[in-house]
Amino acid sequence: MPGDPSDELRDPFDKIQLGFDNLRGFQSIKGWSEPDERVDYSHPDTLPAVVAIDAALKRAKQLLSFAIHGERGEPFFRADFGSVPKMPVGPLLPGLAAARGLDPYLDQLVDGLEALLAQVVFMADCQEAVDALNTSRQYLYAAGTIASLEPHVLTLAAHLLPPDRRP
Repeated sequence: MPGDPSDELRDPFDKIQLGFDNLRGFQSIKGWSEPDERVDYSHPDTLPAVVAIDAALKRAKQLLSFAIHGERGEPFFRADFGSVPKMPVGPLLPGLAAARGLDPYLDQLVDGLEALLAQVVFMADCQEAVDALNTSRQYLYAAGTIASLEPHVLTLAAHLLPPDRRP
């Protein structure tokens, strides 16, 4: 729908999805290519991490398009906003620093998640500034869903490379 706030996010989501899909480990797990020797498929956390990342990205898209509504008990990004909206300064996901430099596609995923999270938090700040508090809250649920990916990305990073290169 033209003018939909989620239109602004389509490109960042596409970049994140590309980084996610291009990770040879993800492709191997999803059956899109031959198994990759870099991924420890025997570890019981590898596939659940991939599934959790995929599900959270889909859920964040649904929250941002208002196809679903955030509810108490779901991931929620806590932010203190001033009177004038500002783009947040990162890193907003500091735990992902350990995943940087391990794989170019993993870097693309981490950078994309940081950029998307900053954009969503900024949109929430803008909505709060115009007293659209329900919309702001919905965006903070989406931001919380994005931030909830941090441990799953770290799990994947821990099993993506040989033991001597793992974080």
